[in-house]
Amino acid sequence: MNDSCWIKAADTLAFPKLTENLETDVIIIGAGMSGLTLGYYLMNTEKDFVILEADEVGHGASGRNTGKITSQHSLIYNYLVHKFGEEVATEYYQANEEAIDSIESIVKKYNINCDFKRIDSIVYSEEDNNELNAEYETCRKLKIPCEMVEESQDPIEFKKGIRFFNQAQFNPLLYLQGLAEEIDLEGFEIFENSPVKEISKVDNVFHVFCG
Repeated sequence: MNDSCWIKAADTLAFPKLTENLETDVIIIGAGMSGLTLGYYLMNTEKDFVILEADEVGHGASGRNTGKITSQHSLIYNYLVHKFGEEVATEYYQANEEAIDSIESIVKKYNINCDFKRIDSIVYSEEDNNELNAEYETCRKLKIPCEMVEESQDPIEFKKGIRFFNQAQFNPLLYLQGLAEEIDLEGFEIFENSPVKEISKVDNVFHVFCG
């Protein structure tokens, strides 16, 4: 897999490889967005945990994404309403908004230098698209703060688009590295280059084997 622009520009943290047996309450497999976020919230509990990463922190899909943090994912809301109903669509929007706020809170709490910025997002079409129009009407019905944008040429030329307000962007790898450093400072261990090869269960105890 080719490196992303984030990975090419970042320094490595160089966490150790797991080389000995250990016991813990929780094992988190993967030091990407999901794994490190779980670790962050476990820090506020009485659970001990370790994080096992097959490569380096953030060097999987999490460090190769677009860097956008939004509640707007193509034409998702019209689909959700028709497939699952308005309540589910609203909960989806609220969960994503809470995630944006959570990331912003973590960035501020630890002063993580990851170029976090609040910014609007736009999903657009090069033509007057009926599906786009239907998505906009659905968003209005769900009371999602948005507007229809017409005939824009800045920075990309398009015919029509839907703008979501107060979304965000960041450097995902720098964010993950900053979060990993804080987890490490709190005394929780992160092991890189420690791919999980096998998981077994004996007497309600999980045994995780690394390669």
